[in-house]
Amino acid sequence: MDENGAKILDSWFRCQICQDYFTAPVLIKTCNHNFCSECIRRHLGYQKQRISFTSQCPTCERDCCPTDLIPNHILTHMLDAYRQSSLEHCRQQQQQRSPPAQLWGRR
Repeated sequence: MDENGAKILDSWFRCQICQDYFTAPVLIKTCNHNFCSECIRRHLGYQKQRISFTSQCPTCERDCCPTDLIPNHILTHMLDAYRQSSLEHCRQQQQQRSPPAQLWGRR
């Protein structure tokens, strides 16, 4: 995969509220957008208390409520596999860059 493809894939595994990798991802069943469970619950609660009596998806602004949130177990497993793959890729890159052990130390 080229660098651009890797960046796009990486963005798919990030919450649009906190911009970090999903933590306990949930799907809004009315619009199919995904967020961290805590992020979206906090967002919906804030909207309802401070702004209006309805809550909306921060991406598409469709009405939704906490009962519309369902755990996205598939995304959780995909993210775990992605993290593992990325970690493995980083290890391989590091090994390729590191000079052989005999070059370090004794002369």
